[in-house]
Amino acid sequence: MAFELKRNIYESLPVLVKRSVRLIPSFWLAGKAYRYTYRRGDWLDRESREELRCYMERKLGNILRFAVDQVSAVG
Repeated sequence: MAFELKRNIYESLPVLVKRSVRLIPSFWLAGKAYRYTYRRGDWLDRESREELRCYMERKLGNILRFAVDQVSAVG
């Protein structure tokens, strides 16, 4: 669910329900992509400069391959 929709739902809740919702950890409410990124942060903090460079090169290569596959050749 998009953040804006979640926020609108939360805003419309009665005060007592809002207090209960606050007990739910925010990383759980934020969704799978947020949890993945949050966990990745620990890995990024621990890795060496060389390992991070290799990781970034792989990710850039993935993006470039995707772009080549998706964009038609300009004539």
